[in-house]
Amino acid sequence: RITNCFVRDVTFKDQGAYIGGLVGKNKGALERDAFYGTYSISGTGTSIGGIAGLSDAGSISNCYVNANMDVNTTTGATVGGIAGVLDGHLQGCTTKGRIICNSQGAVVGGIAGSADTSALLTNSNSAMNITGGRYTGGVVGKYKSNNSLTACSSTGNVTGNGIAGGLIGQLSSNQALIEKSYATGDIYSSGTQAGTGDADGTIFAAGGLIGSVVMPPYSKIGINHCYTMGNVSANTNVHAIGGFIGYIYSNNPGSGKNGILVSTSYASGKVSSGNAFLGKAMTSLNSAILDINGFYFDSSKNTPSFSINGVTGLSTSELTKQSTMERNGFYSSAWVYQSGKPPQLTSSGSGTPTTTPGYKVTTNTDTSNLIFYVKTSGGGGGGGGSVVVTILTNSTSDQQSYKSLTQMTTETLFKMLGFSDSATGYITVVS
Repeated sequence: RITNCFVRDVTFKDQGAYIGGLVGKNKGALERDAFYGTYSISGTGTSIGGIAGLSDAGSISNCYVNANMDVNTTTGATVGGIAGVLDGHLQGCTTKGRIICNSQGAVVGGIAGSADTSALLTNSNSAMNITGGRYTGGVVGKYKSNNSLTACSSTGNVTGNGIAGGLIGQLSSNQALIEKSYATGDIYSSGTQAGTGDADGTIFAAGGLIGSVVMPPYSKIGINHCYTMGNVSANTNVHAIGGFIGYIYSNNPGSGKNGILVSTSYASGKVSSGNAFLGKAMTSLNSAILDINGFYFDSSKNTPSFSINGVTGLSTSELTKQSTMERNGFYSSAWVYQSGKPPQLTSSGSGTPTTTPGYKVTTNTDTSNLIFYVKTSGGGGGGGGSVVVTILTNSTSDQQSYKSLTQMTTETLFKMLGFSDSATGYITVVS
């Protein structure tokens, strides 16, 4: 078990298969650890993560990365803001900054590059802008797990070279459940890197939530209470562009032995040269493959190129009207309504904003029990100015983390929270 460790500014060259900002391979527990600063990798390296290169049957919880990650490896790498390859439990993690990956055929995700068969992701958020990768996702590049991804979100922009998705690049699973999750950044695919060995290997695709879904025989996939708000676009050679899903490949089409169920979800962004819900499918769609129980898109921005049962267009004013959306199943018990905006989930990922006047409130930034109230004036969090940080805790079990953080220098704490070098201020401790 490794807890309450903070690492900054690393450079790796030809360091082997598993490379992490904290550990190469994790089979235990990583808790409340953080990396921030620059993260540069060149030469070899196949599983690369901001905290762990590979987390195999181990757990990662309440970890934080605020970094500029530059990956220039000679082989196809799997790169994640927290973990390169995840095959265990990850919860309560947050990433900020960017990932630029120039590795041919790479798999890149803001939280995990690849989520393998036993991976379980909950309550995690990526605010990373991501560039590069054959399979690129705001949270996960390739999702192969038979478990759920719950209450996760991506707020950064995603630019991939092959298949790009706001939340997941490629989903290929027998029984995945994606729920209470969202993506708000813009999605773009350049269509410059074809894959090998996958059913969608020759396909270029972009999707607001998921770039492509590859369905093995007898697979069942559920997508519930999810939404996207970013714009989706691609190069002219990309022909699978969807506001929610870019491309669907299904084995045994029409057999009733596999299918996708989508319910109570929407996409509010603009889709360029694509379709409001799904860009393209490898076969004709029917309820055995795609069963939709309430999906809505912004018809003021998009005109669907083909119709799908259960997909409904609403004007911008309808999509942002509480009475209309509650009639369609978006109840206030699970969704928040703000004037002029579509409904948003009441609790999804870490760092959920509140409406406290004058404050930016961030929860779960480094631990599950510490809350940072950050008030800025002047230039604020991105461009200098005055900053006041108040740290609150009421958990006796978390006193060690609380003590470590409050004893940090002001400069260290400010950088960990993402403020500029020119920011000034002081730390107020409230117990």
